[in-house]
Amino acid sequence: MLSAACAAEPEIIPFVSSAKSAAHPGPIASAMEISRLLETLTPRILKFDPNLSQLNFQEAVLVLGDKDGFCSGVAVSKTAVITAGHCVCDDIQDRVFLGSDYSLSGTTLKIDRSRTKNKLDCAHMTAPGKSYPPGDTRDVAILYLEESLPFDPRPIATESEEADALKKEPGILMVVGYGNTQDLIKYPARVKRAIRLNLLTLKCERTANEIGGQQNDSEAFGCQAGAEMTSSAAYDGGPCEGDSGGPNYVGPKNDPRLVAITSRLASFRRCGERSIQVRLGGDVYAWLKENIADLKTSATTGKSK
Repeated sequence: MLSAACAAEPEIIPFVSSAKSAAHPGPIASAMEISRLLETLTPRILKFDPNLSQLNFQEAVLVLGDKDGFCSGVAVSKTAVITAGHCVCDDIQDRVFLGSDYSLSGTTLKIDRSRTKNKLDCAHMTAPGKSYPPGDTRDVAILYLEESLPFDPRPIATESEEADALKKEPGILMVVGYGNTQDLIKYPARVKRAIRLNLLTLKCERTANEIGGQQNDSEAFGCQAGAEMTSSAAYDGGPCEGDSGGPNYVGPKNDPRLVAITSRLASFRRCGERSIQVRLGGDVYAWLKENIADLKTSATTGKSK
């Protein structure tokens, strides 16, 4: 586990697969900069688990823009998908793809762009070396579909369900997304894959004394205290560009609990070496419940809390 004592100042880049947005040219790396950066990275899914990837994560979806940009997302009701807020800032909000491989068959549903809600102020798009500011800014957005999904999505876990799941499978975060890989010819992007990561911080709330270092969690990892979690590569792989907004689970493979979405890298050194996830509890859950009438939770599905 990474100790805050040896942690460098975090360099942070969003997991969005697109070139620099004209609307937000400042903090977003250009396509050339990203290309040069990728030459030095060891991207995600070096040893992804094919058995894990075959599990039924039907609520994990591909979010597409009207050009080439894409992100990952997760359905939280039959009419709404959530993704990373910075994806919407990059105008990736045109349609969602339901399926395991975008090059193969699947269902595509249009997004009602006029209704999109973003909890991230696009003026606070993350720049290298900076974290999101304190307050209620969160890297999450709601995309409303023009027609209903053909399935009932997995509910968001309650805090007690999260705690129970972590007792069964401690210290592990399961991440699903459609992002880039080390070998895009052999393992192309826009294919749904899953990988297990080491959970570093559950709520980004530990103090320097608790860690035994010189920085608290938010200083060491660039995460928001109480609102985000952090993870590191467990099996030589992790999230990369295009995985933003994808679902994160805790618990056994046969009973995963949805607790967060992928937000951003906490280091330029390696894709997935350290990553930051937005928790779906607390103020984010309250915001989702306020804005999604048919939000799937344990209470609405009859599962025990």
